[in-house]
Amino acid sequence: MIIEYYKPKNPILQKYIEGYYFLTNTNGESDNSYLTFPNNYSIVSVTNRCGFKFLRGKVILTEDSKQNCFSTIISNYTKPIHVECKGNIRELTTYFKPLGINNFLNRKLKDYLDDSFKTFDPYDDYLPTMQLVLETTEIEKAKDIVENYWISKLTSFESGFLYKAIDLLEDYEMEHTIQQVADKCLTSRQNLFKMFTSHLGKTPSDYKKIHRFRNTLNQFQNKKNIKNLSSLLIDSTFYDQSHFIKDFKSFTGMAPKDLFKNIDCNKGEDIKWLWI
Repeated sequence: MIIEYYKPKNPILQKYIEGYYFLTNTNGESDNSYLTFPNNYSIVSVTNRCGFKFLRGKVILTEDSKQNCFSTIISNYTKPIHVECKGNIRELTTYFKPLGINNFLNRKLKDYLDDSFKTFDPYDDYLPTMQLVLETTEIEKAKDIVENYWISKLTSFESGFLYKAIDLLEDYEMEHTIQQVADKCLTSRQNLFKMFTSHLGKTPSDYKKIHRFRNTLNQFQNKKNIKNLSSLLIDSTFYDQSHFIKDFKSFTGMAPKDLFKNIDCNKGEDIKWLWI
């Protein structure tokens, strides 16, 4: 399996898109399986000539020449997802920053979501353009098509107090409660919940927990080793070891020590997978 990860070249897109990758799984190589873990990005994936199944936390991608271009979006998962690739697979996956995707949609993000992967087809020209991208062999040309497309769809998004709320939730030195965040944003707790689920696809509480979890994964990646979990815990934003272990088991299904022994952070800074 080959994974080519890129940051947007366009400075406007850099405000909204963290990065994107092209995944290629070819015939003749063994099937590839990995676990991917919750994050606060909105993740849009598109495949061509590929069957897609989602069942009980598992995604199966299978080569199928009869299938047309197909796209999914997910923004609200709190458990690991097992992905399995079989045969010749070509995939483009884009990580939109928190609130980023709202700048390219005509409706609220929640209208495109459900409890699992949902078909994503926001514009009449979206799937034809993505098919062209996946069939383009020159990677620089494919990247240009991707970025030019999203620039053409840039729209006006009224974020209100949401960016301020995100900053407050990510401020672990102050440890604001959800009610305190709502008060500082001059809104009610109920409206804060409504706005988060509408435009981020998750509750404020889930957002805060996932950000803390991802922050610790980034600390691990920067350290390049896990010889001292106590040191990693100090550098992270968890209260104590029991809290640390509890959240990691919830988001990954395993203890931190077991995860850090096997997780792969070398595909791209936003891609942290466990190969199985």
